[in-house]
Amino acid sequence: MLTAGVDLAARPERTALVSIQWTADRAVIQDVAHPADDTVILAAIERADKTGMDCPLGWPAAFVEFVAAHHCGHVGIPVDDDPDWRRRLTLRRPDLVVQQHLRLVPISL
Repeated sequence: MLTAGVDLAARPERTALVSIQWTADRAVIQDVAHPADDTVILAAIERADKTGMDCPLGWPAAFVEFVAAHHCGHVGIPVDDDPDWRRRLTLRRPDLVVQQHLRLVPISL
């Protein structure tokens, strides 16, 4: 089975792709593309049996609220620079759940 994995970013320069051929006893990397534009991604998807995409579909709610408050001139930043406060701005709910329950740090950190 041939799989393709895409780490999608806003620009091709920050987007990466890998294709892996899976057999009964091993996984062999067939192709790596970085940067990866739409043409590269679509070609890999067409060749692959399965494709997975890491694609953020929104911003953490706390980040959106922070930016809106900043825009209105009502932004508050904790004096002690609390790491949990910053983490809520940068991580989505699934990242926080994984971190809390599995004690794993999301790759984006």
